[in-house]
Amino acid sequence: SVLAAFKELDAVLPVVRRVHGGAHPELEKVGWLVGNLHARLSEGTDRSELNRILDQLREVTGGYTAPSDACEGFQKEYQLLSQIDAGIRTEVK
Repeated sequence: SVLAAFKELDAVLPVVRRVHGGAHPELEKVGWLVGNLHARLSEGTDRSELNRILDQLREVTGGYTAPSDACEGFQKEYQLLSQIDAGIRTEVK
């Protein structure tokens, strides 16, 4: 579920940012967008606003494609983001 993926992502995000943030400054924006998305989702924000944030996440992450130097945690982060994206786009009415 989307909520379960967010919970897992909350554990992975800070670690990946600490390890890879120097080489991958986009992770700072990813973290900000995820926080914004999570807050908007819990507020019941309309679908178009959620999709706009998801579109930004897709752009920043290259369609949730982890870079070649990504560790397992980094890859997991992008997998979770992809799951959240798909879940929100299909589940949220």
